[in-house]
Amino acid sequence: MKRLILGLAILFAISGCGGWGGYVHKSDRYDFKFVFPPIWEVWDRSDDRRDFLVGNLPEDYLSEIQVITEPVSPDMSPQEIYLRFLDGGDDAVVYKNFEIVEQGTISCKNTEGRFTKVTFEKDGELMMGMKAKFLGFKFTVEIKAFVPEEKWIMHEADFKKMIHIIEIKTIS
Repeated sequence: MKRLILGLAILFAISGCGGWGGYVHKSDRYDFKFVFPPIWEVWDRSDDRRDFLVGNLPEDYLSEIQVITEPVSPDMSPQEIYLRFLDGGDDAVVYKNFEIVEQGTISCKNTEGRFTKVTFEKDGELMMGMKAKFLGFKFTVEIKAFVPEEKWIMHEADFKKMIHIIEIKTIS
């Protein structure tokens, strides 16, 4: 019996070491957990109102992941929040030639949100990426992941995995 327990303990320890990801951010303020893909460098730009994380690939300033978590305005409905997001939000105004290529529903570990796949121009370079938005308990989590278009195929699977493993405290 002791050997069985010891064997199981070793098995769980080994399987726990094979996890995916690099930097892990766990927010006590908003009760969510986010894992950046391996090799991304991450900076915490949070302030007293929101969690704001920025990740870049080493030596590639154009590639970027942003995770923005902020409180929900009490007078906004989920439909209003998602409508603003699906229209492109500030990105549609900030970036040249911004175009939404695809939209839909996406799931993270314990809830469902919305996503858009987009293209735009940044510093003369054609970019491709995806954005996802989730509603937590009195907060939203928005993830933006962009790379130069020719690198999209190389990073798309990591971006989707990053989104699927987010843990968010929801109302229920």
